[in-house]
Amino acid sequence: FTTLPDPATTAPGVVNFSPLSSATNVPLNVVVEVGYSGTLDATTLNATDVYLQRNSDGTRPAVTIGLDSTGTVIRLVPAAPLAANTVYCYFVQTGVKGTNGKAAGTFGQCFTTGASPQATAPTVLAVSPPDQLANVPVNANIRVLFSGPIDPLTVNGTTIQVSAGGVAITSAISFSTTAQAGATTQTTSFSNGNQVVLITPENPLPASTVVTLTVSGVKDLAGNVVPTST
Repeated sequence: FTTLPDPATTAPGVVNFSPLSSATNVPLNVVVEVGYSGTLDATTLNATDVYLQRNSDGTRPAVTIGLDSTGTVIRLVPAAPLAANTVYCYFVQTGVKGTNGKAAGTFGQCFTTGASPQATAPTVLAVSPPDQLANVPVNANIRVLFSGPIDPLTVNGTTIQVSAGGVAITSAISFSTTAQAGATTQTTSFSNGNQVVLITPENPLPASTVVTLTVSGVKDLAGNVVPTST
């Protein structure tokens, strides 16, 4: 087998992004995000290399460009609501670099706005296995259904936590990849237009133990926070 490249010498690559490619009915107050495999150099982010533009005429709306707290996600926050029912594209060009000095992967995607901003966040509609269910198999997958699309870049081991008998089952959840943390690893993926989150523990859950799922801090495409649910 072959191990992963050394992150100290590997250029950061795109691992996820929001909105999805060719997404429609995107809220006018959308927050655009592009996630990378490594930390980025904030001093290389500028309006020349990171921008949002209207597809029809190339107009670039004013945006605030920054990184999230992990340093791996570029965020573009429009200064005003985007035009309704309009195709916009977002780009990351060659000037953006990782903290290791390597040029980050270039990227571009397009989406179509809807008719209005989004002021209210989605809620948790259902969880599987359901609340209070007994005799759940120790190899059960966990699914969380939201009432609307969520931003997958806000799903991580802090915003969706699983604990067993009061002991946290933690993992570095990273865009449908698997990461090791303590005794249990989890694989998280998204489906149904980013309305369903699937968590698959790589190791069996503890037997005869109450398992608790907590959703706290997940956001929608506009940055609205999903109400906390346990």
